Amino acid sequence: MSLATGINGRESITAPQANGKFVSVLACPACKAALRSQGMTFLCPKCHQSYPVTEGILALATRSTQLGEFSNDEMRDFLHAAERTGWKVALQQEMSSKNKAVADLILDQRRSNFLEILPAAATGVAVDIGCGYGGISLQLARTYGQVYALDSGWERLAFLNIIRRQESISNIQAIHHEDVTSLPFADNSVDLLAMVGVFEYLPLAYPHLSVEDVQRRVLREVCRILKPGGHFYMGTKNRYGWPYWRGAADHNRLRFGPVLPRIVANWLTQRIYNRPYRIVIDSYSRYQDLLLESGFSQTRFYWPNPGYQYPNHFVPLGHSDRSSTKRTVSLSWKKRVISILDALGMLKFIAPHFSIVSRKA
Repeated sequence: MSLATGINGRESITAPQANGKFVSVLACPACKAALRSQGMTFLCPKCHQSYPVTEGILALATRSTQLGEFSNDEMRDFLHAAERTGWKVALQQEMSSKNKAVADLILDQRRSNFLEILPAAATGVAVDIGCGYGGISLQLARTYGQVYALDSGWERLAFLNIIRRQESISNIQAIHHEDVTSLPFADNSVDLLAMVGVFEYLPLAYPHLSVEDVQRRVLREVCRILKPGGHFYMGTKNRYGWPYWRGAADHNRLRFGPVLPRIVANWLTQRIYNRPYRIVIDSYSRYQDLLLESGFSQTRFYWPNPGYQYPNHFVPLGHSDRSSTKRTVSLSWKKRVISILDALGMLKFIAPHFSIVSRKA
């Protein structure tokens, strides 16, 4: 795999105000009024909040989280190396030597294969929530005119911004942002919003709210910023996926955790790890209900094989989809079992992972 794979060449810019297209969809996260660019700062004319642009990153968060593969101190060392030797060398020699999976998160082209199951062409404005190092954002920038990469970790965004500068990519704007229940975009302004491996973690950021309340608030906010006919893509796991029935541990490090009643799972994590059960995945039916309640008129589910992070194939769950024929191919020895489960209408309930595509009414 080439270190340059998936990176496009575009004219470089140093800050979002260098191109008015980035200003057109941005809104104050506090009051939702349109932001105005003034030098290296965005200003809200309604509530008079100001948001600085620091090192090319629009700063809306007050702190940097440590939810990635490295600590923030380690990331700062990598940033110095990337500036000194170039991001490709830093990724190969510094970051990959400590965690080999990081290179795949940035470079593996399969991460954006979900674009092939979107009914509409990949154009316009795309938002990548929880973008991390920006692997998906970089691939979205190959087809979308504007890409907004949001993450709560400043250091991860800074690495993406180094890639953007060194590769002369002008259509990505990194945004340091932490409140997914209040996104910095105008109503009906976004064509695609993607969350890959993010939705299940969001309740951690709102300990004062119930899990269900967090889920509803986030999905309604996603629906607010999408254009009519716009799409929301979610890559996640299935609460009742077969690995958990066999005793696999979930993100809370609890074996059998998702299939247990939530009250039992919460009691166990409190007793074993002294923390609540807040990293939550749901079932086919529950995701369908949540999305319908939040304003999405059409939702399609797929089983991404081998998983939602690096899908090779997409198996439609509960519907037929000719548009995904290119990726929906036979899965060797599993084909017969999968066909039987699908014919019985059971596959959608026990598939281990979900790729979910929802359309705003």
